[in-house]
Amino acid sequence: MRAQRALSLLKKTISVKKRDISKRTAFAILAVLIAFRLFLSANQLIFSIPGSAPIDDDLYFTLARNIAEGNWLGEYNYLTLSKYPFFAVYLAFIHFVKIPYLIANCILWILVAALASRRVEPIVKTRRARLFVFVALMYNPSTWAQYTLRVYRDTFFPIICALFFFATMGWALRIKEKASKWLPYITLSGIGLALAYVSREDGYWIWPFAVTGFVIVRIYVAVDRQVEKKAAKLLVSLAIPVICTFAAVSTICSLNQKYYGQYILTDFAKGPFAECYANMTRLSHEDWNPLVAVPRDVRERLYEQCPSFAEFEEILEEGVARKAYYNSELDDYQSGAFYWALRLSAQLLGHSSSCTEAMEFWSRLSDEVEKVIEKDPGRLGPRSSITPPIRSEYVAPVLNTAKDSVFYILSFKGMERWEPTLSDVTTGRLPQVEAFVHNRSNYSAVEYTADPYYTPFQKFTNKACEYMTGFYRIAITPLLIISLAEIAVSFVLFKRLDWKKQLLQFVLLGFILMGLFRIFIISYMEVAAFNIGIYSMYLGCVYPLLVFICAMAPFNIPPVRKKTEDGQ
Repeated sequence: MRAQRALSLLKKTISVKKRDISKRTAFAILAVLIAFRLFLSANQLIFSIPGSAPIDDDLYFTLARNIAEGNWLGEYNYLTLSKYPFFAVYLAFIHFVKIPYLIANCILWILVAALASRRVEPIVKTRRARLFVFVALMYNPSTWAQYTLRVYRDTFFPIICALFFFATMGWALRIKEKASKWLPYITLSGIGLALAYVSREDGYWIWPFAVTGFVIVRIYVAVDRQVEKKAAKLLVSLAIPVICTFAAVSTICSLNQKYYGQYILTDFAKGPFAECYANMTRLSHEDWNPLVAVPRDVRERLYEQCPSFAEFEEILEEGVARKAYYNSELDDYQSGAFYWALRLSAQLLGHSSSCTEAMEFWSRLSDEVEKVIEKDPGRLGPRSSITPPIRSEYVAPVLNTAKDSVFYILSFKGMERWEPTLSDVTTGRLPQVEAFVHNRSNYSAVEYTADPYYTPFQKFTNKACEYMTGFYRIAITPLLIISLAEIAVSFVLFKRLDWKKQLLQFVLLGFILMGLFRIFIISYMEVAAFNIGIYSMYLGCVYPLLVFICAMAPFNIPPVRKKTEDGQ
């Protein structure tokens, strides 16, 4: 009874049905808030490190410039097809339309926030309530955090993932209505899914949400006798995301076929190189180190028994590859660096003059490594991935890292509005980057110091964002607790909810599980390969889901059970 009374009191306290704001008032508030959000981004400076991040920021800048010049991804080398290229396409696009990079990202976040607030209209009925959801997402600190100042794909990937999640939600909540209501949302969902897939090699991690969501919605449509043309609805809903993803993948593969002779998305994460590297990780180690997938003793065996690998010894152990990728603290190649050292060495040895030649070489070397594996009694089972092998020893460290990551996210660490160090100007390429993305960088220092110089406007916006981040830090945990409690109670009272409210609970639960899934993926890579500590950039996909779940807390209150005649 006390719980019911508490729910009733909460519902009366924050009821959204008492009063609402007019369209004119809502529009005026939106205009002011959007203008201020754009003002914040206009006063940001990119953090550029050309030449210091050859496999990250520098790579995508090079790819984007080649696209802008009409050369697709440029001349083939060991990095050209190593990462999925859509972010480079995005950079080339904003270069052509001459929108500053940080403003372009801000506009996309505003559109995603508008998408989410509009898509919950079947549940959140009033303008002021939807305005609350919109503002919570638009001013989410992860949209302006320090890592978003980098010109890199991990500042863009969370936007595309959020587009997919919120569009899928909008489709689910309208699936029983006429086609004009749900068709735009499943189309946006398909676009988000497709672009996420071709933006990162692990973009497929959002597929579980897509598949599970389709199955749940299919059940709801199937059991409702009043829904017409069920088969057509479900077939179209299934076909659009598949068609969008196929179109995006086939377009990139066709371009790679035209320029490099291979119909592939990447020659790094899939194909002969991935199989060759995976075979190397199958060999037993004398002393296993969780951060070293192919240690020195394994390499020595390969030098001796693989004719094609023998020539790698000097470059890997004493040459350029060692200088570029060797970890002196581990006194070996870290898992997340060895495959780059391997590819660089192959190029220096003349095995990567073309994509076809490189793939033929890796296939030949993989066959030689297979013969070594056959003689190794302690070998692991077949593998074809560049990720380190999953071992039981990783379980405890991954769980601890995941736990720390949850607290890291809830406290909004790493959300500073400014970069405390200067952009790298030593290579002389900084003006090229600034001109290409139409954004200035923080290369000016305070006189007689190495600290970045910020104008009064920039200092004002930094301080404003600091206060807003502090508000999120205070509000997020209690709102999350309330939201989790509401979801739990809603599943207990599941049959008393209408179908849209039922689906919303599945959506929110799916957001929670997808957030945790991402946390565990990144925790595993941190333990097995990265070893850089928790970094908010790699967790960027989680923050929009978390903020949305918390923003829905005032509007997801379960129904209060009515008293019976005897007063119970």
